[in-house]
Amino acid sequence: MAKKKAYVVWSGRETGVFDAWAPVLAATRGFPGARQNGYATRAQAEAAFAAGDPDAGGAAPRTAAESAGLASRSAAPGGRPTGPATCVDAACDTTRWVMEYRGVDLQTGEVLFAEGPFTGANANFGEFLAIVDALRRPGGEERTLYSDSLTARAWVRKRALNSAFLRDGKAGSRVAARLEDALAWLKSQPSGAKPDIRVWDTRAWGEIPADFGRKG
Repeated sequence: MAKKKAYVVWSGRETGVFDAWAPVLAATRGFPGARQNGYATRAQAEAAFAAGDPDAGGAAPRTAAESAGLASRSAAPGGRPTGPATCVDAACDTTRWVMEYRGVDLQTGEVLFAEGPFTGANANFGEFLAIVDALRRPGGEERTLYSDSLTARAWVRKRALNSAFLRDGKAGSRVAARLEDALAWLKSQPSGAKPDIRVWDTRAWGEIPADFGRKG
């Protein structure tokens, strides 16, 4: 049986796409009605997460193929983006819950900012903070931004976090302060503000330029 490379949690203490089993277990063990699944690639997992829980009620969810197509179209037409943009990503050692994140210029590969390491943190925290840091840079709200994290983009869009690390008091004090500051900034922005945050289509374009290159 092929080893699963990525996991989706639709219902749990924390939801989103994960690259390791340990955070999935932490998010779902003992959680009433927990829903998760494993996938061969991260691209498949992201498409499945975007489609929604197949066992949830309401309107029928999109298929993984439909969701992947929507993600690709929302990112950029005509192949891998080359225009002016900032790409963000995070890396997390789930054996110690140590995280770091950064933003990279899409055209030049220049590292625009890099933060961490943070203890008591996960990749979703880093992905979220990276997006907010990119937006807060001079001219950041007018610049196209790419992220491969559905969870982080949802947190930015909703201006709210959904994380067991915070609810259970497991987040380190330093990263918790950063998250609080980032949320306060987002909430201070006009309600109609819609920054140009796009999906990085990993399946079609390869790893996002801000990737740390540590995936097994």
